[in-house]
Amino acid sequence: MLLKLAGVTFATDRNPELKQLRPSGAVTFEAEPDNEHDENAVKVLYQGNHIGYVPKSEVAQKECLSHGTGRIVDYAYYDSDIRFNQKHIGQFQAMTFEVGDVEIDNGRIIGGNYVRATKFLSFFNPSGSFEGIIRWAFNQGDTYEKYEEALNEAAENGTLMHDAIESYLRKEDYNEEHLPEGWDNFVKKFEPEFVWGEERFYDNDLMVTGQPDFAGYIVHKGQRKRVLLDWKSSKRPSLKHAMQISLYSMNSQVDDENIEGAMVVAFGGDTKQGFSTKWISREQIESNYMACKHIKSAMECVGVYINEYY
Repeated sequence: MLLKLAGVTFATDRNPELKQLRPSGAVTFEAEPDNEHDENAVKVLYQGNHIGYVPKSEVAQKECLSHGTGRIVDYAYYDSDIRFNQKHIGQFQAMTFEVGDVEIDNGRIIGGNYVRATKFLSFFNPSGSFEGIIRWAFNQGDTYEKYEEALNEAAENGTLMHDAIESYLRKEDYNEEHLPEGWDNFVKKFEPEFVWGEERFYDNDLMVTGQPDFAGYIVHKGQRKRVLLDWKSSKRPSLKHAMQISLYSMNSQVDDENIEGAMVVAFGGDTKQGFSTKWISREQIESNYMACKHIKSAMECVGVYINEYY
């Protein structure tokens, strides 16, 4: 059943941030029995925000409440000069959604637009400065081409390191030269037990996707923990790295159990053991994930949307 969203103007007047909404994925439904105009009113919610109502129809309202979810088919903006449009000129004014269980294939909403986790987090700069990357760029040479060449080389070396570690953990043939220098020390200290890795997840709330490097077990402070690990070739783990693996952890399990903690492992620094780590507890994982939701909300508030979909 295809339905048109009702009460959009009322919703955007009440919450002006919705005027720049670009919805995709799923909506949910919630009865509003105290509605003064219709005791059978059903609210349409997008990522927890009330964006309008199911059209006033007993059949449609019952169908929506029965299924609980729907899939966004399309939406349009409205401008007084060019009327309804898909160019995001004007403000959010119309949406069509399909009632019924959202069709999901391997965790992905069919027809949903997902953004890579790294791209999503590129809009978040916790340091408040780009001084680090600028300094690194200048150290690569006196032209942008040299910087770009160094960037590509770093990315290629990082890929080779990831591939070697994954092959090692899977007990497959690997190039020992591509293992980081601190790898043996890391294995000795944390005793990693690999269960799975490089399997794609789809976050249907944030509409973000990613692939964890390692899901399994390690020994952390004398206790065997169910964890995700993320390998980095940087000098040290960053807050953004912690945000990334927290997002991964909220969408992953090991042996059908939730992740107990996560760790970012950086092999690029000059340390005695050859690596540095950042441990993220389950409590911090959940807090970081909430921060990701706030980042998405902030982007929508100011009209920043990512068009590079996976």
